[in-house]
Amino acid sequence: MAVYRRLASVGGPEEPDLLAGRNVIFGIWRDETAAAVVDWLDWHRRFLGATGALIDAGTSGSKADALEKVFIRSDSGLEIVLVVGEAADVSGVDAMRRRYLGQARAVAFLGIADLMLQDRAGTPFDRAVGLRRGVLPLEGVEIYPFRLRRGKPAAHGDHVAVDGTATGGRLSGWCVSPDQCPTDAVWHVNGVANMPLAQVQPGRFRRAMGVARPGVPIGAYARKSDLVESAELVEMMTGAFGRRPPIAQPGRRALARAAEEHRAVTIVSTMKNEGPFILDWIAHHRAIGVTRCLVYTNDCSDGTDRLLDLLSDAGVVRRDNPYRTQTGGPQHAAFRAAAHEAVVREADWLLALDVDEYLNIRIGNGLLSDLLATVPGAGAISIPWRLFGNSDRHGFVDAPVASQFPLAAPEYAPRPWQAWAFKTLFRNDGTFGGLGVHRPKALNEDRADTLRWVDGTGRPFPRQLWRNGWRMTPQCWGYDLAAINHYAVRSAESFLVKRERGRVNHVSQDQGVNYWFRMNQNVVEDRSIRRLDWLVSAERARLGALPEVAEAHEAAVAWHRDRIRSLMAEPDYATLFEQISGTRLEKLSRLTPNFGSGVFYRGPEVIPDPIVARDPGQRFYFNVE
Repeated sequence: MAVYRRLASVGGPEEPDLLAGRNVIFGIWRDETAAAVVDWLDWHRRFLGATGALIDAGTSGSKADALEKVFIRSDSGLEIVLVVGEAADVSGVDAMRRRYLGQARAVAFLGIADLMLQDRAGTPFDRAVGLRRGVLPLEGVEIYPFRLRRGKPAAHGDHVAVDGTATGGRLSGWCVSPDQCPTDAVWHVNGVANMPLAQVQPGRFRRAMGVARPGVPIGAYARKSDLVESAELVEMMTGAFGRRPPIAQPGRRALARAAEEHRAVTIVSTMKNEGPFILDWIAHHRAIGVTRCLVYTNDCSDGTDRLLDLLSDAGVVRRDNPYRTQTGGPQHAAFRAAAHEAVVREADWLLALDVDEYLNIRIGNGLLSDLLATVPGAGAISIPWRLFGNSDRHGFVDAPVASQFPLAAPEYAPRPWQAWAFKTLFRNDGTFGGLGVHRPKALNEDRADTLRWVDGTGRPFPRQLWRNGWRMTPQCWGYDLAAINHYAVRSAESFLVKRERGRVNHVSQDQGVNYWFRMNQNVVEDRSIRRLDWLVSAERARLGALPEVAEAHEAAVAWHRDRIRSLMAEPDYATLFEQISGTRLEKLSRLTPNFGSGVFYRGPEVIPDPIVARDPGQRFYFNVE
């Protein structure tokens, strides 16, 4: 492991050959220990493919001496440039780039406390090089130790906890290929000026707070009562820094284990050609505590049915949809057939859910057990949709839906009518006779007077909606306890495949521009569902490791991409894509709270250009007959 000490200021001579052609981690060394720097270097060399490092040690020459003392010299191939002299903290970042990094293959800007992660899309270095032109965003979350070891600073490997109450505050970083930077690009701490952020799934990292603030008591930057153990972090840290085991959570069961400790919940769903989205949807719901999934498929060409069959060891039961031998659409036929399945009969709770609908529990630790504990004695919980738009993403990306599309309708969204449709989680104890799309059917009249049926805020659900309702009203809307995040459109490219497939219930209704306009809501940001990313990611990895599952997923992704290309070659689909990815509909997706029901019924063509030109932050009302 070669160490270069450069004692000159950042204004010294350019030496780009030192890190030429390397994947470089670029970090500013603040208060972290020298031992933490070594762990940081070793992590990115072993697991992320780093072959070089540039460390700005500020003005402290003693840091260089301390670092050399803890280095174990080896022929690792990792070239390290340690700059001591003038701090590059803000303005000097671009000077460092010009001096050392102009010929690097890729550069990730991180703190010494930050550990990048590899995901299905590859390392951030490879992804940055693969971009046509743009900066790869990095997104991170804080992680914590449970306690210090006799007052010593925490190491990266001690960090096995997350804040179970955190709902936002994501950390940001960046990775870029210097070859792609335009001549006027300027590097700084927060990004690269004059160069766009790529509209792709961000790379991931975790910030070890005990490393960033060495020796500081944990209670100074986190409430210990909010910290919960992450099974993913325990496995990750033990594997990477196994020289001493991490300190386990004292006196509380791990959040990952808590998901398995409540009663059996079964989701019933119907699918056709949904292969690319299945693993992440199942991983999310298993992570929050769903026990089994019963899925009916029909007419699949992308391997959806095979992928589901391969997931039988993960609590998935697949059946052929019998709709051709029955009246009604595929969804209604599936629900009738589901009543005869053991996975339904043996469940304590049932929920009908589509693959573009994600149950987002907003209380406690985000688990089903938290929801059920909040409404003890409830026999039914009707949870309203929250429409999520495409976040201006045009191309299909094989990445979790919940992470790609954070923009949504505002919470108070009485229009369009679909914005407040609901789905119902109900107790399978004989109070109801069967499943329905939005609510259970065949209420047992003998139990009606004792039934506790609540809405998404825990209030009594209006009795006039018990038998025929499908959407909330201004008197019972709200997401205090939970929401159904409804990703009805996803990307513009995937929407083409959705339109060709047709609707699972209203099979004769076209999903064209009007449908896109109603359902594509990009008004406000809501990332609340992502606080359990770490748990969902671990479950997704377990699913992908089952025999042949990863191959089946990749085959479905390839089919999806091929189908997009085929549809784009058809004139009507090419025209649809041009419309829904155009600037006019993108602008309208931010103005939807200002339109009346007539506008959503008639479609976007009735909206005059002066209305489209309005500022999204301006409140107004526009309607037509």
